[in-house]
Amino acid sequence: MEQNCCYHITKDILVNGTPGPATTARSSDDLYDMSCDAQSHDAASPNVCFRFLKEVVALLVKEVLKDGTDVNKKVVEFRHPDELMRILDLELISEPTSNSELLQLCQQIVKYSVKTGHPHFFNQLYGGLDEHGLAGAWMTEALNTSQYTFEVAPVFTLMEKVVLDKMQQLIGFPEGDAIFCPGGSIANMYAINLARFHCFPEVKRKGMNGLPRMCILTSEKGHYSLTKGAALLGLGEDNVVKVTTDAAGRMRADALDSELTRLKSQGLVPVMVNATSGTTVMGSYDPLQPIATICERHGVWLHVDAAWGGSVLLSDKLRYKVKGIERADSVTWNPHKMMGAPLQCSAFFTRHKNLMTESHSTNAVYLFQQDKFYDVSYDTGDKSFQCGRKVDVLKLWLMWKAKGTNCFASEIESAFDCAQYLANKMKVTEGFRLLLEEPECTNVCFWFIPPSLRNQPETKEWWTKLGQDDGGRNDACGLPARRRPCQLLPDGGVQHQLYDREHGLRGAGDRPPWAGLVASLSGAGLVASLSGAGLVASLFGAGLVASLSGGS
Repeated sequence: MEQNCCYHITKDILVNGTPGPATTARSSDDLYDMSCDAQSHDAASPNVCFRFLKEVVALLVKEVLKDGTDVNKKVVEFRHPDELMRILDLELISEPTSNSELLQLCQQIVKYSVKTGHPHFFNQLYGGLDEHGLAGAWMTEALNTSQYTFEVAPVFTLMEKVVLDKMQQLIGFPEGDAIFCPGGSIANMYAINLARFHCFPEVKRKGMNGLPRMCILTSEKGHYSLTKGAALLGLGEDNVVKVTTDAAGRMRADALDSELTRLKSQGLVPVMVNATSGTTVMGSYDPLQPIATICERHGVWLHVDAAWGGSVLLSDKLRYKVKGIERADSVTWNPHKMMGAPLQCSAFFTRHKNLMTESHSTNAVYLFQQDKFYDVSYDTGDKSFQCGRKVDVLKLWLMWKAKGTNCFASEIESAFDCAQYLANKMKVTEGFRLLLEEPECTNVCFWFIPPSLRNQPETKEWWTKLGQDDGGRNDACGLPARRRPCQLLPDGGVQHQLYDREHGLRGAGDRPPWAGLVASLSGAGLVASLSGAGLVASLFGAGLVASLSGGS
């Protein structure tokens, strides 16, 4: 390979910071524009070749950022697993693969992946594509460091402190502690572990042996990660007590009080109550004020899982929904949900300043020496579950700098307004039945009742038929496997679009100016979403939940 093809790293550069005889110093623009024979370039070469990277970036810009967000393009080129395995060359081999072949593989990866930034991506509680968040994610990968000590992540250590301090102020923990962690489930596990340690500090050294039987409480609509966390941390699934909820899916404070009294009378030690601000399915906000009062009276740690609904803290108009959150002992908040940050971006907060360090620190002297030449309080790694920890702050920080808090608030308020608009349309459109007359969050839960089942006694058989799907041949509505998405028009009419179940939307056309309410039939339930506002919809059992993902 010719010397001017790539920037060759030599000992002189590594030691002295100057080019040696084997290379010539070049500007970053020169490096980016260098050509490289993709056919002959060895992917394992010590040379740093930039052409491949440039071509991959060009591919992402065209196929993901441009075509992947085009309403006239497909969300996904769906293939079943066995077929996809035949199409893709995923096997790992002994010899190197050329860059030209790798580029073709990258094209296939993009082609058959779900375009989550597409206006018609209606799935879980994330979606959309923010340019500043994406830039931060790309910068994070390029800089490739670990967020555990100031010496290897000086900028990101300070950045994490600034962002988490801001979020703590919004929660009401001015003197607390916080950390970014890999997902809301892990954040909830942080809460369980800290709550147990707070109650029984000796558990860190001696384990569970000899300690009384402990339990945690959460609502029957709470996230399953609480049960997983109890199993993982040794409390056991049987010691997760589900508290009954009201018709809106909110934990009943009186039922919580009764359960705590009952459990104590049976000799169990409740170590944590989990309240939810924005349940996954119904978007319900548990009443934090009365729950906090009950937890204080019983001396139990209160954790608030605000992974989904916590972003209302950014809005003066909506933060009343989490009134009392400042009384909690800990909080989970996922910016990759309603704030629209790229996956993953999740944080855990506690108002107990040093408890994470006390609970998790092992004082690994090879990494966390106390006699370093800088302020070692900025070495945050010892208080986390992990050793190596990915930088998750840059993408959120860059978004926050670009938007400002007020813009985030406006986007979230708009998402709530769109959810209310959708609910209002369903109230006056035949065949729709809302589970909640007024949405608690941006989730809009409803049934679509086909004409063949209307005005009939709602027996057990009726409900079974409503939720029936015969595997794609015909559903309870009598529709064939080639489903027909539709738009609910302002006059209540329905405009159908051609849809191929296995290959996604075709010929979707332009979105109407009134916000583009897009719906598609799945089983007997109706999947609906406001694509203009970034509404995410997903099917839960036979029912259907649609929820707005802010900023998507």
